[in-house]
Amino acid sequence: MEQESFKYYAFISYSHKDKKTAKRLQRRLERYHLPSAIQKTYPDLPKSLRPVFIDDSDLVANGTLRTALEANLERSNYLIVVCSPCSAKSEYVNDEVEYFIRRGRADRIIPLIIDGTPHAENPSEECFPSALLSLPRESEILGIDLKKFGERDAFLMVIASMLRLDLDSFVSREAKERKRRAMIFTPIAAALVIVAGILVWNNIRLSSFFSDNSANAQFTIAFAYYCKQDYGQAMEWFKKAAEQGYANAQYSIGIMYRRGEGVEQDYSQAMEWFKKAAEQGYALAQGIIGDMYHQGLGVEQDYVQAMEWFKKAADQGDIAAQCIIGLMYRDGEGVEQDYAQAMDWFRKAAEQGHAAAQNDIGFLYYQGLGVEQDYVQAMEWFKKAAEQGDAPAQCNIGLMYRDGEGVEQDYAQAMDWFRKAAEQGYADAEAQLEELSRDLQPQN
Repeated sequence: MEQESFKYYAFISYSHKDKKTAKRLQRRLERYHLPSAIQKTYPDLPKSLRPVFIDDSDLVANGTLRTALEANLERSNYLIVVCSPCSAKSEYVNDEVEYFIRRGRADRIIPLIIDGTPHAENPSEECFPSALLSLPRESEILGIDLKKFGERDAFLMVIASMLRLDLDSFVSREAKERKRRAMIFTPIAAALVIVAGILVWNNIRLSSFFSDNSANAQFTIAFAYYCKQDYGQAMEWFKKAAEQGYANAQYSIGIMYRRGEGVEQDYSQAMEWFKKAAEQGYALAQGIIGDMYHQGLGVEQDYVQAMEWFKKAADQGDIAAQCIIGLMYRDGEGVEQDYAQAMDWFRKAAEQGHAAAQNDIGFLYYQGLGVEQDYVQAMEWFKKAAEQGDAPAQCNIGLMYRDGEGVEQDYAQAMDWFRKAAEQGYADAEAQLEELSRDLQPQN
């Protein structure tokens, strides 16, 4: 059966006691877009892994696997089993695994171990359902241990398994893609200084700055060199300013270590310099430390620590941090999931013109999360973001015109909005544009 004949890319099997982890996995999978470098190497691979089925109901059915769930299993390409001592005891999880095995699709089962041990001597620690344990040795499936590999790498291993890609090559390409992407915390104030540095370099004699030993002058020289991509000189002058306690210089050194500009990429060194600036109350440094903890860069991934640092930055008005806090409340990362809190934080950023936050508010209205579902409000917020060039928002508007949600159904408008997002390289919009174009072609 080819991928095109499956409705769902994956079916997530889990115990309801592990629902939070299962839902987070579903969200991450459905938001994932294959890096462009991998798309070019493997053009036949899908650009996204959506939709992913998860049973949201808390109803308990008697007897064997429910008919509706069995139908969804049949229409799913892969079965991801969230493995824990709780799921090992679940009849439903075991039935779902058995179904895939009976259909001759054991090689499409991906166990994600979040707690416990497979083939454990102590039955209370066993995390595999009996259907997995009973597989013959030649068909035995190894699990992906989330605690061992960390959430990000375990997630990438799940994706690599579904796409049948070499793990080392995939992770390496992913790392390059992360480096290529714009950083979450774009230092707006620093960007203005870069512009000033260019003007200084091109239009003003720098001799007065070189003879001035103040940290501000040293920082200005450093940015002039940075603009000319002379990273060695830039680092030297940033350090002169940093040694005088200049927070923006300390932050900038951290950025260079994080990106590997003029030095070997070193997340631990980056964190040290960010902390020097953060200790002086520098909001951008506080926010990027939050990002380091959130992603597990140079430190163990820790959502609680990430939230603490994001809040330090957000309390000083850092709009990117405010938006990220909204996302963490929405997704229940480091805090209890709270859509009302998410909306409050998104609004703080959105009212200051943050496009991503405006799009996120639109998403909450669209889904009816923490607010009454309201397509008209959703469209209004999507348009605010789209007018600033936000590609996900442009794609969302296209979807609403395509489906007639909150607006009259209008395929031409849908195509226009998909095209706007696709021209920015937004993979989901490219796929939607291609699919809608195909659907609108006259049938012979």
